[in-house]
This record gives sequence, structure tokens and C-alpha cells, in this order.
Amino acid sequence: MFRISVFLSVIFLLVSKVSFAQLVADAGPDQVYCNWFDTTYIVLGGDPTASGGIEPYTYMWGVDHPWGIEVFVDDPTLANPLMLYPPPVGQSIWQLYLTVTDADQNVSMDTVEVVFSEFMMHTGHYIFTIDLGDTICFPEPNTFGGFPPQEYLWRPNHGLIDSIGWSMCAAPEYTTNYYVVLTDSVGCVINGSPFVLVIVNPVDIDEQAKARNEINLFPNPAHDFITIDIDPGIQGVLMFRLFDQQGVLVLQQQLHDRQSGIDLSGLSSGLYVYNISNGAGFEYAGKIKVSE
Repeated sequence: MFRISVFLSVIFLLVSKVSFAQLVADAGPDQVYCNWFDTTYIVLGGDPTASGGIEPYTYMWGVDHPWGIEVFVDDPTLANPLMLYPPPVGQSIWQLYLTVTDADQNVSMDTVEVVFSEFMMHTGHYIFTIDLGDTICFPEPNTFGGFPPQEYLWRPNHGLIDSIGWSMCAAPEYTTNYYVVLTDSVGCVINGSPFVLVIVNPVDIDEQAKARNEINLFPNPAHDFITIDIDPGIQGVLMFRLFDQQGVLVLQQQLHDRQSGIDLSGLSSGLYVYNISNGAGFEYAGKIKVSE
């Protein structure tokens, strides 16, 4: 019986020793930050960062960069250090290394990838005037950056000949302000601001003259208020939209009455493009000058 007890004790110690030796390090899941400039800090490591082996554990984080790990985390000897601020360059992929050592000097290592994506958007705006039935093409979006390959989706979808290309061609039936949604390969997305305003005029001179007779907007130049007279023959509820010279929609109002007033007092002085449509085929556009 004594020999059996000793034998079982030895087996127990050997099994325990093997169990303790199974040290596992967990650097945590890979992380992607699309707007890294809005990020205050990033928590590294798992939950828990180490398991198995013999406690206590010691931790050491590292990174392949000449500045050293101390530039990126608050304390590289913590199980869950904080990555305090983004790396020295904006768009980048960083691989951090974790080494865990237990009380019996067993070592386990793991890595985590932290991705910082960055987008840019230029502030240029473009205004094109076309006749109904014509096509306009624009060579490039106003959003850039992210990790390739990128996907481009032009919006709104109205009149688009190709909505997913780098360039855009459209034949809209009414005035439309286009923008692009950019998605990069790590899943980061930026919605560009509207920057291509396409104004659609009636197809021929007679229709343009007819539209001018049906719509009377005054005064022009205006100060803080305009009046719009609408011919009774125009059916449906008309929508008045006003765009600045950068193509940004600054005012929108339904015209319920045959004579409607528009308050311009909140606008800065300058030249604006307006569009009046009923969503049923009637379309009229023009320019108005607002002065102080």
C-alpha cells in the first residue's frame, strides 16, 4: 500500500509539473482604428494576458521601431498597457510583441497587430450645367487614402452610369449633387461631402423660355428675402433648393403656395445656384446674388 501511495504521489507531481509548464501568452485581438486622430488610448493584451504556468508572471512588450516601445505604451511591463497615442506616422500597421515569463522561467510569446487607417478629402467643389439627356463625366473622387485596394461608391444613385468606379459618369434627369463613399481593405469608411453639382436644364430653348415664364423669382440681386411666383399650370409640390458656389446645399424649402417667400437672412453675401423641381419632370435652375 505504501508503495502504491508513493507511486501515485510521484505521478501527481509529474502531471502537475506538466500542467504548470503550459504557459500561454495572449497579446489580445488585432485592432483597427479608422479615425486614429480621435483615439485617446488603446488597451493592449488579452483577458487574461497570461494563463497556465506558475504565477507570478512577468510581462515585456516590444515593437520593431528605433524609438523603442516606451514611445508607444505607458508601461511595457504591464499585462494590459495603454497605447497612449498614434504612431509617428498616420496610416500604418504596427506589430507589437509580448513575452510572458512565469515563476519557473517558462516563456511564451504572442503578437498583436494594430492598424491605423487615414483618409483625406479635398475641399474643391464643381458645378456643371447640362441639358436634359446629356452625360457628364468627372475623373476622380474627392476622398483619398486608406489601405488598398479601395472601393468607391458614388451617391446618390440617380442617373449614374457607373456607380463603383474611380471616375463617375451620369446622365441625371434633374439637378443632383454627387458624393462618393470610400471603403478601404481593412473596412474603414469615409463619406465624402457632396462636391459635384450637376444642374440639368430643359432640353431645348423653347422649354427653357417656358420655364422662365412659369417661374418668377425676385428681387435678384436679393438682400434677405425673395419671392417666387409659380404658374398655376405647374402641378405638384415644388421644392426650392439653394447651393453655394462650392455646391453645398444651404437652404431647402417646399413651395406650397403659388407665391412663396424665402428667408435668406441667414446667408452670407455671394452668388448662389438655385433649383426648383416637382419630382415629376419639371425642372428649373438659375443663379441669384445675395448682398448685404
